[in-house]
Amino acid sequence: MRSLVRYIAVTAVTAGFVWAIVFFGERPLLNQVVVPRPGTRLPFYIADFMSAAAFGVWASAAGSFFWFLFARWISGVVDWRSSGKRSIWAVLGVLTVAVCTVYGFYYVPIAESGGAIAYTLFLVNSSLIYYMSTTLASPPSYKYTPYGARTLRIF
Repeated sequence: MRSLVRYIAVTAVTAGFVWAIVFFGERPLLNQVVVPRPGTRLPFYIADFMSAAAFGVWASAAGSFFWFLFARWISGVVDWRSSGKRSIWAVLGVLTVAVCTVYGFYYVPIAESGGAIAYTLFLVNSSLIYYMSTTLASPPSYKYTPYGARTLRIF
């Protein structure tokens, strides 16, 4: 139970941090860089971006929560050295990030210029949430499964 509470706390902090980056950093950046196609006004483009970014935050949190459920209750591993589930962690991460990026690609209208930055931001945001929440809050039997977890996990 304690690891579930810690997981929820880490995921919430990570998602809040990424959402703050989206709201205070990426939105002003897109205001300066993106030139929408004729017929699409920039405020509507930014609103679509923010909606897709919110979906990405929630979907990445859901994907990392699925990893937590798998690691904690579905898989019966008690020692992290014998878990050997790094490929499952990576595939789940790639699927989560792909869903978020593809959703953003189809939901946000194509821009004349600067659209690649928006799609790159979808990729970075979803990757950051999935990676940080699974690295810092995986259950004890999987705590070193994510790449770089030995370096980043200090508690």
